[in-house]
Amino acid sequence: MGSFKNWREADEEWARENAEVLRATFLRFYQTGEWPNIRDLRRERDIAGKATPSVVDIARGKPSIPGQANFESSAPQSLIINARHLLTLGVPQAQLLLDALVVSSVAAVEAYKDSAREFPLAITDQEVAIRWNLDPHALGLVPRFVSSDYPTPFSGFSWSENTWSMGVSENFVMNFQGATTYQTYVDRQLSVIEGWCAEVDKKDINLQTARNLRVFLAMPFTQPWSNATHEMVRESIRQAGLPIDLVRLDEVHSPGRITEQLVKELQLADFLIVDITGVNANVIWELGFAEGLKKHSVVIRRRDDNTDVPFDIYDHRQVRYDDPVTTQQIKELNGHLSHVVATLM
Repeated sequence: MGSFKNWREADEEWARENAEVLRATFLRFYQTGEWPNIRDLRRERDIAGKATPSVVDIARGKPSIPGQANFESSAPQSLIINARHLLTLGVPQAQLLLDALVVSSVAAVEAYKDSAREFPLAITDQEVAIRWNLDPHALGLVPRFVSSDYPTPFSGFSWSENTWSMGVSENFVMNFQGATTYQTYVDRQLSVIEGWCAEVDKKDINLQTARNLRVFLAMPFTQPWSNATHEMVRESIRQAGLPIDLVRLDEVHSPGRITEQLVKELQLADFLIVDITGVNANVIWELGFAEGLKKHSVVIRRRDDNTDVPFDIYDHRQVRYDDPVTTQQIKELNGHLSHVVATLM
């Protein structure tokens, strides 16, 4: 609820503060059927002596729906208005478009529920306009408008001078059942968006409450390169910002038999990072034990190591690294670790 409430308040404030610019933008769309390019709008406003507020800043300042960044660009080319903004514009053309939008939505739901009906939904402007007492021009703008609005009951759009067709979105169409007024149509849109926001909030809560993953580093301790490799792994975890607690057996100082502690650490580990440089017998055993427990392992190996690797582990994807390690090699290790973390969380 938190992210939806914050987004909704910010979106409404954005529409109120920029009403004059949004009104001019919509009237251009209503006239031409295209959302005007930001640069064209900016030039027109500069010539008219209306340089402020900046059209570019308005477009970039439009609040993004949480979790839906894939729908939106950080560098928008056009200033686009959504259905939820139309009634705030105070122009009769907006109401004409809204009426046509609601009728089209009702038709989409009816078509989806009719098993004998084929998609896409095809509408002749004049025919439907007469049937529903709609403005033919406004009806013709519907596919152009909904192609940049979301969520809607539609998907896939085409139009010509007198007809247009749209597919029906199986994901969303039934959310709009019973939406016979503009307000109910927008309410259904906002209900879907609230669901998206709830998923974002849930993920945020999970991240805040989730424990760090316990990762066992299997490697030789006494080689001249051991400390440098250990630091490389820790640096990779730091750079990637991963929720990992790294454990190496020589750092476990509790009393008891080392072999028992080793088995316990392997059992407790969420996954392993295994350095097979030199094919150390203990490390290979630890890798095999972890595989028996069906745990993920990220395998690393020095690039200058030419030791023959046993056939049954040769096909493990390896991150090869130099001493000193390169930035690209750190990034490659980051990618492997991030993939395993994402799989486990």
